[in-house]
Amino acid sequence: MGKRTALTSIARPRSTEATGGTAGRVDVLAKAMDEASGVGDEKPKKKRQKSREDMVSTNLWMSPEAKKQLKIHTMTQDEGLEEYIRNAVNARLEKEGQEFRIA
Repeated sequence: MGKRTALTSIARPRSTEATGGTAGRVDVLAKAMDEASGVGDEKPKKKRQKSREDMVSTNLWMSPEAKKQLKIHTMTQDEGLEEYIRNAVNARLEKEGQEFRIA
């Protein structure tokens, strides 16, 4: 027989004696059974920052120029944008006589 080409050597299964038994086949069978039964389909939960755990997000739409100016303002106040908006909402709630505050 002639030399084997790379393609035929990849396509031809190895004998079980050369691979040390049937361990490879068992792994493939177990993987196929897991895929068929749906094991591992659950997506893991995204990890959140500890400071945002048990919090929800809310959106505020504004023009890019307004956001830029607000960000510059909060930087001069040594405050983050999120903290600034939270304080503004809490101040408005207090002004309106609401007893709850956002964290």
